[in-house]
Amino acid sequence: MEKCMEIPSHYLKDICRLFDLSKGQSALLKVLVNKAFEGRILIDKLNRIELCSQLKIERQTLANYMHTLCKKGILKRVKRNDYCLNPKLFSRTDRPFVQLSIDYIDGDRDVWGS
Repeated sequence: MEKCMEIPSHYLKDICRLFDLSKGQSALLKVLVNKAFEGRILIDKLNRIELCSQLKIERQTLANYMHTLCKKGILKRVKRNDYCLNPKLFSRTDRPFVQLSIDYIDGDRDVWGS
């Protein structure tokens, strides 16, 4: 994933809607997508302080939001303080969009991009 190609804002809004993210979770995701370098996001102490200040949230709220984004499959925790964006949702290819598909199986929803 290249850093220079931007994800359209309407695509991010759709992702937030499809995954039923709160306003705070959506705001965090938008910031993280812009901070991602080759799909990776480092949340060290300085980044954590900056994110909390920028979003006007407490440290525990940030941790809860990150946990939710991981639980919903939007982010994946690689190791402590190191996350990556789901490449099925945030592949920055030459295509101007990513097609979303939704499978409903046994009461669960699986959203993925192609």
